[in-house]
Amino acid sequence: MLTGLRERILIAVVAVLVGGAVGYRLLAVRPAPVPQPVSPQPAAQDESEISLSTTTETSLEEIQEKIAAWKERLVAANTRGDEFRVATLTDPMEPSAPVVPPSVHVPILTYHSTRFLRKSDTRLIKYFDVAPNIFGQQMKYLKDNGYTSISFDALVEAIAGTTTLPEKPVIISFDDGWRNQYLDAFPILKKFGFTATFFVWTRAIGHHRNFMTWDQLKEMHAAGMHIASHTLTHQMLNRIRDEVVLRRQIFESKKIIEEKLGAPVTVFAYPYGLYNARVVALVKAAGYVAARGVYSGTTHSVADLYTLRTIIATSDMAAFTRALEQE
Repeated sequence: MLTGLRERILIAVVAVLVGGAVGYRLLAVRPAPVPQPVSPQPAAQDESEISLSTTTETSLEEIQEKIAAWKERLVAANTRGDEFRVATLTDPMEPSAPVVPPSVHVPILTYHSTRFLRKSDTRLIKYFDVAPNIFGQQMKYLKDNGYTSISFDALVEAIAGTTTLPEKPVIISFDDGWRNQYLDAFPILKKFGFTATFFVWTRAIGHHRNFMTWDQLKEMHAAGMHIASHTLTHQMLNRIRDEVVLRRQIFESKKIIEEKLGAPVTVFAYPYGLYNARVVALVKAAGYVAARGVYSGTTHSVADLYTLRTIIATSDMAAFTRALEQE
């Protein structure tokens, strides 16, 4: 379905920029700057990689705290530049001219761990974790309000103008591959008839009690869930200088998932939301058609395919409902 998609997207970009050829005119005169998230200052110890080599009994809280500490710094940085916008139709279109929307409104929800909170949990864990009952309430809200879950591939095709999305589309995604996503979130998704994309870092799968196994991922995939890449070892990719190491994180994780599940992996999520031009170039070269970051927003265009915006899901229901309507 995605064969030749990049070429169609390129054609779409040219068509929009030409303007009169398809009857549109640009309102903006400058492209949106590609955000370059600033790397946190390195700590005394190198925390660019989460290591599971010490013991398989490392607690869930210890691992989550390490991940959350870096991600918190990005939550406050959810600003982006101006976007290209397209005005109303100015000239009649030729019947054969493709109607390519310059941007589409699709909320992308990003969840992390789904488990009941404890009094001992830190503020960071409480922010990023969503209790199963709250997650269920959020899925019920989506269902009751007419939302339809779609895949990242469908979003890419909609941006290219090759498919039509439902009236109220939403992408539900999960990061890291926590075991509780399978135990708690997966049954709720099935209950409400939703699909989701699970971004996993492959070194953890089947090697730690707090992460899913390949059999669990296969079960979810067979039920219509999408499994995608979050690298091999959840490193901060923009800090990796060795080209071989960087390529392995991006290319091999894709290969491993495809071999384990027997299905193509087409989308990527940057660990900690961190990337730079070199990382984005390798993600494209690896064959991914899109990648998700952590910047806030719900509008996506051709220019954003490898820096897709998202909504970091929390337990705050009021914030959840407001975020779905943001532009």
